[in-house]
Amino acid sequence: MLLAAKLVFAAFALPFVILASPVLFARSHRSTLRRDMKSFIRKAKLREGDIVFVPTLGETEMLAIADLCAQSKRARGLRWRLLFRRNIYSGRPNSYGQQNNRVEVRRLRLSFNRLQKRLKGLDFGFFTDTEALTEQYNMPGIFPFHTATIPVSKELAAPSDWTAWIPEPVVAGYFGDARDEKGYPLLAEMMDHLHSDLVGPGRLKLLAQSNFNLPGGEPGSAEARLALSAQTPESHELVYGPFKSDEYADVFRRADILLIPYHQDNYAARSSGVFAEALALGRPTVVTRGTWMAMTLEHYRQAYLERVAMQFPQIPAFRYDTGRKAKFALRHIHAGGEATYGDVGRLNDVTGRTHLHFRARFRRESPKHHIVVTYEFFDASELPVGSVQETLWVKQVSVQALTPIPAGVESVKISLRTLDQGSSLLPDQIEVVAHKLGPDIVCGFAGRIVAPTAYDLAEGVREITDNYAAYRDAAEAIAPAWRSQFSAERLVEEITGEPSDFDSPESDAAAIVDELYPLPIGAQRFAAMRAGTAGDTRPRKGAGSRTRAVK
Repeated sequence: MLLAAKLVFAAFALPFVILASPVLFARSHRSTLRRDMKSFIRKAKLREGDIVFVPTLGETEMLAIADLCAQSKRARGLRWRLLFRRNIYSGRPNSYGQQNNRVEVRRLRLSFNRLQKRLKGLDFGFFTDTEALTEQYNMPGIFPFHTATIPVSKELAAPSDWTAWIPEPVVAGYFGDARDEKGYPLLAEMMDHLHSDLVGPGRLKLLAQSNFNLPGGEPGSAEARLALSAQTPESHELVYGPFKSDEYADVFRRADILLIPYHQDNYAARSSGVFAEALALGRPTVVTRGTWMAMTLEHYRQAYLERVAMQFPQIPAFRYDTGRKAKFALRHIHAGGEATYGDVGRLNDVTGRTHLHFRARFRRESPKHHIVVTYEFFDASELPVGSVQETLWVKQVSVQALTPIPAGVESVKISLRTLDQGSSLLPDQIEVVAHKLGPDIVCGFAGRIVAPTAYDLAEGVREITDNYAAYRDAAEAIAPAWRSQFSAERLVEEITGEPSDFDSPESDAAAIVDELYPLPIGAQRFAAMRAGTAGDTRPRKGAGSRTRAVK
């Protein structure tokens, strides 16, 4: 049976009906769906011109709605607004062309072509909830898709009421079903990596929603839940949904860090409601590279590193310029793929240094591409200490990453590759510097972007936990803009009026970073000269008690 709630928004004076997610009843046959929707329309007493919004649509539900409109005059008089949240293509745009012959893609194109004829003359609007997903759905050129906002409940779209400046322990939260594609299988091993310095001493605790999406759970998630249950009770708390709205908000607000280790290809264009809730609430996040979540955070990370790098010590850098030697060394990166690496070089004698600062410069921006920097760490005896990866979105001609150097490291091997198969991206220049930086310098802004491994996930959690105040300051600084973005009122405006261009808050990343990390007077003058701009270089005021000046 269809579940529904009839909501009347006085600002628009329009009856506005939301059908509960069709996924809840997708097991029913297409004809059953049609009958259920027809019954719902009659019981809700919908009239011509009323708007029906259907979130999380699938092919079966879409065809059932078309069947209903063909049979029911009342259904034809309604204004249908359909939201699609599943990806058509996996991975990033440069691989889309290779997937056009997949059965799923061809079937969707065929369904859209048939629907175009059946829905002619009816009032239908088509939406996704990310710009990247809208690009995918517009590729067939059949229906015009627009981007709608992700509504966050009012319980989670409110400023945080902190009881402690730095919580003890810091609670790392995982929310949503325990599913393999959402990274639940990584949690137990992540906790093992963090046991000696964070979990064991009581500095970190895991809060994980652990209900399965199907009986018995998916294999990796079922095994991970058993492994988590076997760990010490003080180290974790497993909670089981589904929750009522207020219950979910209460549990969610207990988390200090949100873990979103989703599959990097499945979520390259798809959204995450948990990520939207974390942004609105002002919580730092750890997200998987190459995902929609990572690309959102990348705007802030690059703005932050551009700001703080101005004050790094001017010391000799390991620099690798393009040319015959560089192209020879990196030529096999062009083949792409997860296992293809190109050795760039090695930094020796990094003892006493705290961070690696990486910068790559390109001839032009390339928003469809990502590069992956891998650092392999060795001690004085040439024994491996570990490795970590940094992934950068080439949305601008110069991209940077800052990475902590583990204790006891003597040398670092550096390699570079592209994230996606078929990419032929090659930077003009690579620069790596081992710095000794003060405690005010952190490696990200409002969150960390990590590789999809338990070790990298653990390193992201460690970085935020060790520098929690700085990451929380940043998350709270961007929260007001995202709370405004992720509002139900904004969603209503988008689906009841003329669709407009999607204006995402990360466009103000540089201004937010400037306010939170004001430069000293000398550095401001230098930055203005380098940018070729004039203006007032007096220190900024009004940043409040959370302002963190870089030393």
